[in-house]
Amino acid sequence: MKFPALLNHANCLILTTVLLTTAGCGLLAKGKRTKMGTPPPAATPVPGATPPPFAAQDKQFLNDAARIFAYERRLGSLATQYGVSDDARNLGNLMETEMALAGENLKVLAASKQQPLDAATGWGHGGLERLASQRGSDFDRRFCEEVKLSGPEGYGVFDEAFRKVVDANIKEFAKNWYPILRNYPREAVKLEMQLNKKRK
Repeated sequence: MKFPALLNHANCLILTTVLLTTAGCGLLAKGKRTKMGTPPPAATPVPGATPPPFAAQDKQFLNDAARIFAYERRLGSLATQYGVSDDARNLGNLMETEMALAGENLKVLAASKQQPLDAATGWGHGGLERLASQRGSDFDRRFCEEVKLSGPEGYGVFDEAFRKVVDANIKEFAKNWYPILRNYPREAVKLEMQLNKKRK
């Protein structure tokens, strides 16, 4: 007794197997086939290979950022110590606290890139020395002036980093701290306006 349905089913299975085997072998170019007709494994890095050199502009930014943070922190510290008005001391405390955190974050970032930071001073235009000699209401006014001068110099370096820095992590770091530095001159303008009102 014959079973046409079973025969047709067996023929279909054989035909499908032949088609799949042929297609599987022909999907890849001859040079890229393995024994099983699958793509070759992805290339792995060669052990001992020299990593790409660290970009000079990235290293320059890390060192500039370290000096900027140190300068702004010192500026805030002076205001915390010698500011006459509560507003001047509050802004100084904010700058000192935020710039201390920025400096610590920068050290972690530099260490992750195996880049030592140049701790040398030299940032700014001598404003800290002049400010440190001021006392009383003259200090608060001089503090405002110094923040308005040093702020654009600092965040200008960060603004330039967006165009020149190569490393994605360093660029992200610059983007995160840019608004903080950008805010200090604005706060200094507000403080100056309050001081002028009290003067009248």
